[in-house]
Amino acid sequence: NTDYAKVWERKPKGTTSVKLIAGGECGDGVYWSISSENALRIYGNGAMTDYASGEAPWYSYLGQLRSVAVAKGVTRIGTYAFENCVATNFTIGEGVRSIGGYAFSGCKFTSVTLPASLNVIEAFAFNGCAINKLNVPKGVNKIEPRAFEGCTALVSITVDSANTVYRGSYNCIVDIKAKSIVLGCRKSTIAKDENVTSIGKYAFAGSGLTTISIPSTITKIDEGAFYNCYALTGITLSTFIKKIESYAFAGSALTSVTVPATVSYLGDYAFYGCKSLASVTVSDGVKSIGQGAFGKCTALNSIVIPASVRYIYGGAFLDSGVLSIKLLSAVDWKYNGENVAYTTLFDTDETTRLFKSVYSGGMWSREPQMSYAISDTMGWEITQNNELYIYGVGCMPV
Repeated sequence: NTDYAKVWERKPKGTTSVKLIAGGECGDGVYWSISSENALRIYGNGAMTDYASGEAPWYSYLGQLRSVAVAKGVTRIGTYAFENCVATNFTIGEGVRSIGGYAFSGCKFTSVTLPASLNVIEAFAFNGCAINKLNVPKGVNKIEPRAFEGCTALVSITVDSANTVYRGSYNCIVDIKAKSIVLGCRKSTIAKDENVTSIGKYAFAGSGLTTISIPSTITKIDEGAFYNCYALTGITLSTFIKKIESYAFAGSALTSVTVPATVSYLGDYAFYGCKSLASVTVSDGVKSIGQGAFGKCTALNSIVIPASVRYIYGGAFLDSGVLSIKLLSAVDWKYNGENVAYTTLFDTDETTRLFKSVYSGGMWSREPQMSYAISDTMGWEITQNNELYIYGVGCMPV
C-alpha cells in the first residue's frame, strides 16, 4: 500500500543508482524512504507524525538499518520515531525544532550532533540510549524531565556558551533561572555554587552514577532526582538540605543514609525499593516520614524514630525487612486517631495490629499542645503531658 510514486518523485539528487525498497508519507509534506543499503531518510517540509510505540511505518526495518538521516526542512522528529534502532550513524539536519518523546529510546548510536535550530527535547526522547557525549546547542530552551533517563553510558555533558536558558557545570546542565540541575551523568560533580540550589526532577534518573556528594548550597532534592540509579552505592547529604521529595532515591543501590535534621518532611517513596539499604539514621529534627518512604527496603531490619517526628504515613515500611521500630517519644502518639503508648514495636501477637499499621494505609501522628520554631533547624514543643521538648541541631538563641 506504499505510495512509491511520491517517494520516487522526491528522490534526493544523485541517488539514481540507489534502489529504494520502501517509502511513503510520515507527515504533512514529509516523506520517508529506505534504500537497499539500509539507509533511512526522512525529508520534506514540516513536522513528522507522532507515533505510538511500534507504529512508525519503518518500524520493521529498524533492526537492520545502518544509517538514519533527517534532512533539512523537517521541523519535528515524532514520538517513537526511531525507538530501538540499531543504526550507529544518525544525522539530524538544521531546521528540526523539537524532538518527541521516546524518539530515540533504546537507540544504539553513541554520538549525535543536535542542530542549532533545536528548541525542545521532550521527556524520554533519548531514554536508554547508548549516547556517551552530549552537547546542548544554543537554541535549546526546554529540556523536559527524564529526557535522557537511563543513559548509563553518558559521561560528557556540555552546553553551548551562547545558550541563555541553560549552562554547563562539571558534566551537569543547570537551569539558569531556576538555579536547578536538570541533567547529570555518571561523571558529574555537583559543585558548591550559590547559583545552584536544587537538584531537579529526575536529573540523574537511571544514570550510571556510583557516588555523589551534595554540597551545602543545595537545599532541595526534587522528585526522582536519583531514581533508579542502580549503581549509586554512596551519597553524602549536607545538613543544609530542607526537602527530599518523593522517589528521590527510589530504586538506588544505597547501603546507608543519614536523613539530616534540616529535612522537615521525607517525601513519599523517597527510598522505596532500595534493596541494599541496611542502615538508616533519621536525625532529630525530621518531622514527617512519607508514605512508602522505606517500602521494599528488604535489607533494613530496624529503625529508630526520633522524638521530633510527628507523622508516619501509611506503608512507610511496606514490604521492607524492618522487624523493630523504636519510637524515642512515647507520648501523644495516635494511630488513625486512636491513642497508643508503645515505645518499641515488635512483630508479636501483642502488637501485631500496631506493627502492621506502618505497612498498610494507617497513619501515625503525634500532636503536641503547643510548638514553635526556634530557628530554621531547631524547635520546641510542649506535649500533652506538659513536658517541654527542644529538638533539632544548632545553638539556641540568646
